[in-house]
Parts: sequence; structure tokens; C-alpha cells
Amino acid sequence: EQKLRSHMRFPVVAAGVLAWMLATVQGPINQTAMDTLLQLAQFAIEEHPFQRPAALEFLAAVMTSKFVAGALQKDAAQVAVFLMTTGFVQPVLKFMESNGDRLERGVVCAFIDRVAAVASPPYSRSFVEGMAAFISKPAVMEALKAVTRSSGSERKRLARLCSELTREAPVGALGKAAQSRLSELSGA
Repeated sequence: EQKLRSHMRFPVVAAGVLAWMLATVQGPINQTAMDTLLQLAQFAIEEHPFQRPAALEFLAAVMTSKFVAGALQKDAAQVAVFLMTTGFVQPVLKFMESNGDRLERGVVCAFIDRVAAVASPPYSRSFVEGMAAFISKPAVMEALKAVTRSSGSERKRLARLCSELTREAPVGALGKAAQSRLSELSGA
């Protein structure tokens, strides 16, 4: 991994490695290899801003792959949140919204919990709208109901995030259904 990382300092090599990684997740893969691939994806995200779309494509493939174990899909969701912290917010939220119905419940919860752990107001309008659109998906709401029934820190972070999203949303920015669902979750 270290040797590959040292070569990935060159953008063209990083692009090739990301393309290889994407092809790798199209079939069965073991956990150790996937851990390494997720670390390489994070390295590419840090080192090469122009490689972030390819990194998201890889993470998306991991999160939706039938060949990747659920725990590794959750790890990929956490790397996706790291990608958001680099400023690549809208593409990640767009993917999550478009695929929220296809993702495993654990992946959805891991993503939202990590966002709640790292995000803080004031939020941009596009962030609020993107998160609200994702959270408002019926399958996502169903996944989050399990979190609201728990009593741990994950539940508290979710309630805080939903409360802040509701408060930060510009008037009329959220549809009534999204507003109602966020309010419901914030009082969980």
C-alpha cells in the first residue's frame, strides 16, 4: 500500500489506480483488500482535487455493490462524508438522494450519523436542500426510524442535525413533507 501511495502522488497514476479500484469492486473482494482500497480512495481525495469525481464513482460502486459486505459499505459512506468535508458536497448529496432507496439501512444511518458528527451551522441553502431531499426519501425515513428508537449518541446527533436543518432552511426552501419529516426527526 505504501509503495502504491507514493506513486499515487502523481495525478495520472492516481487516476489509473482509481479506475482499477472501480473495476475491482465489480466482483467479489475480500475485506482486507477493500479496507486498503478505501484508504487509497481517501488518499486520492486528499491529494488530487480533480480526482474527486472518480473517487465518488468508486465510493458509489462500493456502497451499492452486492459483492461488498455491509460493514465495508458503511466505511465507504464515511469516506464519502470525508469527501464532502473537502468541498465536494453537492455531488455526494446528489448521489445519496438518487440512490437512497437502493442503499442498505446501515449505510444510510452511517452516512447521516457521520454528517451529523462533522457538520455544523450555518449551513448553505444547497446543503440544507440536499440533506432534506435525501432524508425525505421514504426508504431513508424508514431506516432512520430505527435510529430514533435508540437512546444513544447517534440518536442525539440525528435529532440535533434535523433540528438545525429545519431552523437553517430558508423560508419555502423545503417542501411541506420534508419540513414535517425533519421536524418529526428533530423531536425524536
